[in-house]
Amino acid sequence: MNRKQFEKETLAKWSKSVHKIISNTEHSYTLDNEKVFKYYELQKVKEVERLERPHTEPTREQLRKQRTSERRFRLEGLDKSMILIKYD
Repeated sequence: MNRKQFEKETLAKWSKSVHKIISNTEHSYTLDNEKVFKYYELQKVKEVERLERPHTEPTREQLRKQRTSERRFRLEGLDKSMILIKYD
């Protein structure tokens, strides 16, 4: 059975920063970033939980540059442990 078929279609998306309410009307709130939301679109938080950024895998371009450098070192007979390389 395909479990994806029974998963919730839309997952909640939260902002990466915490915003403050500047003004409110009967059913909507204006935040410090000038955006307006309905009361049910906001969530009150007591404290902010900081998560460490997950380790990202190198991009294809970074891997290509690394392989190219290693190949050149091998052809020149250089020891790559003695060379520092900066990958962007």
